Amino acid sequence: EMKSKELYGHAKLNEGLLNIRKRLPKEALEAFDAALVSFTAMNSKNYGSVTQVYRALALIILERYAEAAQSLERAEQLAKEADSKASLAMTVLVSAFADFRQRKFQDANRKLNESKRYYRHVKRPFQEALIELLEALLILHVGADKRTAFKKLDKAAEIFERLRTPELETVNNLKSVWSEKLN
Repeated sequence: EMKSKELYGHAKLNEGLLNIRKRLPKEALEAFDAALVSFTAMNSKNYGSVTQVYRALALIILERYAEAAQSLERAEQLAKEADSKASLAMTVLVSAFADFRQRKFQDANRKLNESKRYYRHVKRPFQEALIELLEALLILHVGADKRTAFKKLDKAAEIFERLRTPELETVNNLKSVWSEKLN
């Protein structure tokens, strides 16, 4: 029975991730909630933490920030109980995204720096690219050095291209939109 709960939890987690990529945050949230039920029943703190982080991401996209903050708080608690630095760093990264979306740029920057310290040591290229992307957007939104922002966008694009992920298209779109805005 535990094996079937685990398989169901992972299937729902993957379904949620696919729905995030398809820009279907409500459907993603439903899938993450179903995954959480399985991982909670199994007392899997690490997967519970990861699922809470992705649940928070869906809530942020839906602009339900108070609920997202609760999910991030629970994710952090579970990550600490599981002694998972990776889950903790992911929690901080998604929290930075929430701050960015709410225009709390200083908080977002502080959290990005915290995430960056962790990801530099463990070599997680996808997360490093996300950090570069968020840092570039922060720089552009606060009106700081545009060249630095575009270098960060280029670095993110390079990583996404190497990883062959669809985020490359997003970065290229952002570059052209911001180029037009600034000209």
